[in-house]
Amino acid sequence: MLEVEILRYCPGKDVEPYFETFTIPLEKGVTVFGVLNYIRKNLDESLAYKIYCTNQQCGECAVVLNGKPVLACDEMVTTDHVVLKPLTGFPVVKDLVIDTDTMLKQQWAELPPLDGTRRNWAFLTEEEQNTVFMAGRCMGCSICQSICPLYKEGQEVLAGPGFYVALSQYLLRAGTEKEMEAVLTKAVQSDILKCTACKHCSENCPQGIEPFKVIAIILKLIPKHTNTPINSSKL
Repeated sequence: MLEVEILRYCPGKDVEPYFETFTIPLEKGVTVFGVLNYIRKNLDESLAYKIYCTNQQCGECAVVLNGKPVLACDEMVTTDHVVLKPLTGFPVVKDLVIDTDTMLKQQWAELPPLDGTRRNWAFLTEEEQNTVFMAGRCMGCSICQSICPLYKEGQEVLAGPGFYVALSQYLLRAGTEKEMEAVLTKAVQSDILKCTACKHCSENCPQGIEPFKVIAIILKLIPKHTNTPINSSKL
């Protein structure tokens, strides 16, 4: 049997979030999605959560399991007592469903359409190019944003590892040094210099992208190609 505590909240209906506890006849080793699916089908059909691909591809099902952000379709339950919460830093739509669309729309409003042509500039080593290229696998689950001290809901200047990973893709497609400098300037304007080097983004990325490595590459380029000094201890 599993004891499952879920933080529930319906804006406009509930005064504040509250925990509801369910006891279900499942054992450790089931996925978080399996737990949620059982509760919705058998105990409370009003429970709200996101699930689409069920195959670690879309990133829509991110939740917080026992204090750790995970993908519900992938993460296995390893304890008899489970606490589930929505990702922090985003408006709650209902229960475990959060609004990440607003942040993503802001991100792409600040970035122009991405040219698909990849160029190999000398300002990036082969290893750095590969690191940035592999970061293109980001599925936009927003886990890294939710745990980053730079990201704040509703902030005017969008910051955080998810944004920097998206921005890094323009380094691979910069046709001129001026275009590359524009990418670095955008990173500075988006508070990348305030990165605390906590590396939580890399430690929690379900894709294994290691966003901090991408951030470190951008930080390394900034003083070389702009007039902005940085704290080298972050590299």
